Amino acid sequence: MRRITVWLLVFVMTISVCACGSNKEGEEKAEKASEMISDTVWGSLAGEAFGEDTYHILLFTNGADGYGDIEFFIQLGDMNIFQVRGRYIVSTENDNIIEMEYDEQLHDGTWGDIDEGRIDHDQFKYVMENGEIVELYRVNEDGDMKETFIKLED
Repeated sequence: MRRITVWLLVFVMTISVCACGSNKEGEEKAEKASEMISDTVWGSLAGEAFGEDTYHILLFTNGADGYGDIEFFIQLGDMNIFQVRGRYIVSTENDNIIEMEYDEQLHDGTWGDIDEGRIDHDQFKYVMENGEIVELYRVNEDGDMKETFIKLED
């Protein structure tokens, strides 16, 4: 009976060590991704309105430990028509996913609550090549790609 108990304990400890190891790997990957994307600007040509190109722009800052600050802009030509800011978190469970939660919107030069019905969260998938994040894709809840962002500057 003792041998069965010992083997059962060994099995349970082995499973728990494996689970902890994979979570630690996810945390390390998230930390690295947040550091790599910090202080970068990404953009997407979203379409045309009123005869002007419309751009979506992301600014990542203060990235470390798997999270950082994010600002999302909508530009109509040279004019900023919408801006929100908040935090981003690199997922430790879903491969290459960055989740954004926006908590403030710019209104006439002052930060305040986000207007009802406006964007308050986003999800992006990042692509790594040669140790760098090279592309971002805005995705829906099902993981389907909605919009492609390219790196504008570091």
